[in-house]
Amino acid sequence: VGSAKQTNYVNNFGGAITLECQYQGAVAPTSVSWTYKDQPVDGKWTKNDGTFENNVQTSTISASAMDVTESGEYDCTFLVNSVSITTTNVVTVRTISISKTGTQYITTDSWDVSIVVSSVQPPKNIFITRGEARITEKMELNKVGDVRTYTFSLSYDLDNRAGKDDGTYVFEAVYDDGVTLKTDPLKIIARLAVTEEEEVRRVLISSIQTENIIRTCEYSGVDTPDEVQWWIGDQIITANENYVVKKAQRTVEGKAGNYLIVESAIDIKTPTWQDGGIFKCKFTFSDGENVEVALPKTIVVEGTGLKSCQTFFDGSMELTCNFQTKETVERIEW
Repeated sequence: VGSAKQTNYVNNFGGAITLECQYQGAVAPTSVSWTYKDQPVDGKWTKNDGTFENNVQTSTISASAMDVTESGEYDCTFLVNSVSITTTNVVTVRTISISKTGTQYITTDSWDVSIVVSSVQPPKNIFITRGEARITEKMELNKVGDVRTYTFSLSYDLDNRAGKDDGTYVFEAVYDDGVTLKTDPLKIIARLAVTEEEEVRRVLISSIQTENIIRTCEYSGVDTPDEVQWWIGDQIITANENYVVKKAQRTVEGKAGNYLIVESAIDIKTPTWQDGGIFKCKFTFSDGENVEVALPKTIVVEGTGLKSCQTFFDGSMELTCNFQTKETVERIEW
C-alpha cells in the first residue's frame, strides 16, 4: 500500500521553481515519472527521482525560469509494481515587467511606458503609486492571449506643464486571491521648453523705419536650468547691448510637488537683415539632459533706400533700389 499527497498549489512569478512529490509505502516504487498536459516534461526541467529510504521517496523537477504559457497541472506518478500513484502540482505563473526603469528624463512633449502583465486569469485591478500616493490615471490596454500590455502616457504643453507629474512610480497588478505583483520603481523627471509664439514674424527695417525684435520661450520642470541660450540657425547668440537676454522664474504647485517655470526673451534692439532665420531657445543642465524649442521663422528685410537715380536725354528716368534678406524674393513691386 502506498500514498501520495494529491494536489499542491504553487505560485510562480517567472523565476526559478522546484516541484516536489512524495511517496510513502512499504514497497519501493519501480519508477517515477513527471508529465505536463499528458506529455513527459521537456528538457528545460532537471528531474531527480530521489531514493527510497525509510519507506519514503521524494522526487523533484526544477527549472530556472517560467512563463505564463507553462501554467497548469504537473503530474508526478510513482509506479509500484502495477499500481500507479499520482500527485498533482497546479502551477500558476504570473509575471509583471516594465519597458523603462531607473530614472527617465522626459525632454519631449509626449512620453509613455508599457507595463506587461502575463497571467491566465486577468488581474482584478491595476494600481499606480507615485511616492506614497495612489493616483488614478487611465491606461490603454492591449491583450494578446494571456499577455496584457498597459500603456501609461504623459503629455505636456503650455497648459499641461512638465514637472507637475514628477516622482517615483510603481505599478501594481492585484489578483482576486490576494497576490500582488509590483514593477521596479521608475523615477520620472520631465523638462520641457515651449513657446507661445505660433506665427511667422515679419520685420521691415530701413533708414527711416526701425523695429526691435523680441522672441520668447518658457521652460517648466523641477530642476533649475544652469543657463538659457539663444541660437539663430546653428550659431549661438552672445548677449550684449544689442542682443539683450532676459530671464525670470517662478515656483508653481504641482500634483506631486512644486516645479519651476522659467521665462526667457531675447530683445534685439537694432536688427539687421542677418537677424532673420529660425531662433532656438535652449535650457542647459549639468547632466546633459537639455531641452530646447524652435520658434517660428523670423523674416527680416532691410532696405537701404534708392541706390541711384539716372535721367536720360529722351526724358526717361531709371531708379534703382537696394534691399537685403535671407529669404528668396517672390515678387518685386513699384
